[in-house]
Amino acid sequence: IRYCKHVIRSNGSDASKFLSEFPENDSRTALLRLIGFFLGDGHARVNGRGRINGITFHLKKSRKIAYLKEVCLELGWELSEQANSSYVVIAKGLTYIFDNRFYSDDREKILPKELTDLNIDDSLCLLDGLKNSDGAEHRSTWVYSTTSEKLAQSIQIVALNAGIAAHISNEEYIVRVTMLARMTEPVINQSK
Repeated sequence: IRYCKHVIRSNGSDASKFLSEFPENDSRTALLRLIGFFLGDGHARVNGRGRINGITFHLKKSRKIAYLKEVCLELGWELSEQANSSYVVIAKGLTYIFDNRFYSDDREKILPKELTDLNIDDSLCLLDGLKNSDGAEHRSTWVYSTTSEKLAQSIQIVALNAGIAAHISNEEYIVRVTMLARMTEPVINQSK
């Protein structure tokens, strides 16, 4: 059974205002791709000894490293390779934004509410970053796994905004969001 109802959709101005808080960059789409990539593989922490102008990624796969390099080039931001397969994206004040806006009080990753109201193209950019960081492809679908129920729900909303059907399933300590490529309309939690 399908149930449709008209809803009021905002114009995404909250997302534009939120994205304007980031350091100067050359590409909105690359910024959204970086945000998605960060949600899957990134780390930000401001502390007494911590870096205040960068976010860190621990990457070993060459495809992930190439993706991050491409995104940083498009943004016009520096990418520094560190020891132990660490890569740091550097731009003034970057750590503060990610540390303060992309983590809950108990240090679980979250997607800021402003980014759950993106248009189709922006939603696809964010999902592209997520897919290239921590997404696992299975035939015509791909899956994002997280320990955060709240983050999984936000990703499902972004997928729906992109016109992609998304299904959430809970397993012991993991929440999976499956993007159902075969569906031609956005449906949530489609059962087999």
